[in-house]
Amino acid sequence: MSLGLFKATLTDSWKSIVIYGGVLFLWGIMIMSVYPSVEELINDPMAEGEDISLIETGVDDKENKIFNLTWDLKVGAGEHLALGAEMAVTHGIFDDLIMKGKVSVLSSMNFTPEIFENAVSNTSLLEEYRINVLYHGTLNRVQFTRTDNSTYFFVVYLAGGGNYTPVNISAVVSNTELVVSTAFDDYLQNNAFMEGFLGTDNLDFTSPEGFVSIEFFSMWPLFMVIYLGIKAGGSVAPHVEDRSIDILMATGYSRNRFLTEKIGILLLNTAVVLISGFLGLYLGALAVDVTLPMEPLIMAFVTCIPLSVAFMGIALLLTVLMNEGSKCTWGIMAIILGMYVIQIIVNLSDSALADMASYISLFTYWHGTDVMREVAIPVKDFLIPLVLGVLFTGAAYWLFNRKEIPA
Repeated sequence: MSLGLFKATLTDSWKSIVIYGGVLFLWGIMIMSVYPSVEELINDPMAEGEDISLIETGVDDKENKIFNLTWDLKVGAGEHLALGAEMAVTHGIFDDLIMKGKVSVLSSMNFTPEIFENAVSNTSLLEEYRINVLYHGTLNRVQFTRTDNSTYFFVVYLAGGGNYTPVNISAVVSNTELVVSTAFDDYLQNNAFMEGFLGTDNLDFTSPEGFVSIEFFSMWPLFMVIYLGIKAGGSVAPHVEDRSIDILMATGYSRNRFLTEKIGILLLNTAVVLISGFLGLYLGALAVDVTLPMEPLIMAFVTCIPLSVAFMGIALLLTVLMNEGSKCTWGIMAIILGMYVIQIIVNLSDSALADMASYISLFTYWHGTDVMREVAIPVKDFLIPLVLGVLFTGAAYWLFNRKEIPA
């Protein structure tokens, strides 16, 4: 079968396909080219409590990790006792250990860990929890090298001035809870606006896949479906408007063949868009020597296909129903942007009404950031837009075969 319409449409539109594919390709490269500068902004691994923080700053010449422990100053506390423990220590346990006068024999003029151990020698808690003294003094920070098995760190606030009655105990931080972050992570945390666009606040911006999820996939579906929707919307209506469809029908073209070859062009556009975006990210990662995990990346692009099919089906139905190309274009743009706004509102709200509204937006069924993080394709959310796209396309065929084309 001669694909005359397919070839003619491709000849007329190949430049726009190449240009848009090139833009997406360069966008992917640009996104990845920024990642090395993000790596430089990554903070040292840190664990934070309400009034205390533990930061891993590096290693010494013996490959022992170096930590900074800092804590808040409190009214009424003249001295601080920074401790490390091998096991988790709760405030209640520390009450038994220190708050019963066990440290009253300490002297700030002659303090050593051994004196502290002697002061509490009548309790088994030191031995049980393997508590080590890291610092005793008036400052609110200490740097130490982890050469023992201390895992949990906290500070006892002492009255000072010869009075070693504890007045407070800090929160406990652990070196097993160290995380790296950037200023952007702090911006994302509990940021409703960004959560509305991303649909999640559980992203690690410091990892390549987290960076790609935020910088690329947060806007990718919108850019993709707008282009494909406009292309699909121009499949029938413009030919009816300029009467060129009459000429095609006169040459023996059936309506089914006409629409099928138009869909063939749309599928080609879809393939170019997806491949361009993927290659941009992949080659961009290679250029900056960043390892971008292929499996979740491929999955994220594959899950774009049902979303594309669904919006193309809607656009095909509109272009069959309308006789003016401009109205069809504005119609599909309104539907796409309307669904996108609904999805943002759904992400921001946890009400029952928002849950009901989520079924209106096709963007609900695309979870690129979740796919990148969990490396799994949600089957239901993959199939629903795919089935809807097939149904819309089938409806477009049915209506097009019954459409009265004005002479």
